[in-house]
Amino acid sequence: MLDKPNDASAAPADMDERSRQVLWLRQLYAGMVGFLGGGGAGLYYVFRTWDIGAHREWIAFLGLFGIAQSLIVWSARRHFVTATQRARLFIAWNITSFVLIAIASTLDGGIGSPIASIWVLPMIYLLIGFSRAAVGFCGSMAIGLYLVVAWLTPGTLDFAAFVMQVVVLADAVVMVLLGAIAREDREEVLTAVRNQLSVLATVDSLTGCINQQAFTHIAAREVARAVRYQHEISMLALDIDRFKSVNDEHGHLAGDNVLRQLGAALRASVRGTDIIARVGGDELLVLCPETDAGAARELAERLRASAQQLKVPFKVTLSVGICTLRPTNADPQQLREHADRALYEAKRLGRNRCAVFTHPDGLAAPTRDERVRMY
Repeated sequence: MLDKPNDASAAPADMDERSRQVLWLRQLYAGMVGFLGGGGAGLYYVFRTWDIGAHREWIAFLGLFGIAQSLIVWSARRHFVTATQRARLFIAWNITSFVLIAIASTLDGGIGSPIASIWVLPMIYLLIGFSRAAVGFCGSMAIGLYLVVAWLTPGTLDFAAFVMQVVVLADAVVMVLLGAIAREDREEVLTAVRNQLSVLATVDSLTGCINQQAFTHIAAREVARAVRYQHEISMLALDIDRFKSVNDEHGHLAGDNVLRQLGAALRASVRGTDIIARVGGDELLVLCPETDAGAARELAERLRASAQQLKVPFKVTLSVGICTLRPTNADPQQLREHADRALYEAKRLGRNRCAVFTHPDGLAAPTRDERVRMY
């Protein structure tokens, strides 16, 4: 069995892949049922007619081969459901079943053989998880093999029965294909809904930045990566100066408009690798991977300048606290605490400015040498 993920902060893409693997595993179970059931029924028929039929040894061998193949697939199920080419593996597995049935039917007298009735099992299997393209390909192969078996059938065919069987087989392929199309359409709708819910769960609707919960997961991952690869990482803590007075004097709608415009302005001013989050009423955090103190200060000034250009009838300024982590400690919480400390110092000394938290040992335990530098 596949192991369940135990990391609560697993990325949504990883969780989606895990869900797909579970579905592929269930599809493999269904194929096992079909192979074992069909192979077992075929073997029972062969052994019951051993003395009155031809080629019994070869047909029995094909039945045992099919069962053995399904057991091999079962033993390699982890590879099957995790392989990048798993869709092709399942298609090959399905076509193999048609080929085995076609050969066994031919050896037993053609399309009139009871073995030919097993044809319906891999056809039904196409309903489970196969794409419309895969259904079309496998279904065409099934009909083609059926026509070959009919051509190899000795004696005179009952033409009416033959036509009826081909029409029913083609109709089954069309029905399965329509079912696959309907399933894919439903999956597209569900994927769109799932993506929308993911956005609602991770993105602040007012500013368009990610929320605190999502930021916590991303920050932990990025700080750990910075320590692993010995890269500096910086965090900026931003606060709108006197934001309460904006709400009191101009109303909460005006305050919401400031946050909305500020979120858009900040997102347009950062790099694609930087992460912005709204973590409080008017407090935002910016995480900057592979960014030293100098680059962080330049970014802080750009962000302050963008805030002053908002299209509002009053002046908006930012106070910014900056902390840069040297790759000696994987503690995103301490990085945020020191950025907040620098922010509070910037506000204490008059607002509309930046402050940089500095420490000779990066983010080691605080000592008396710890200081906040203004500029």
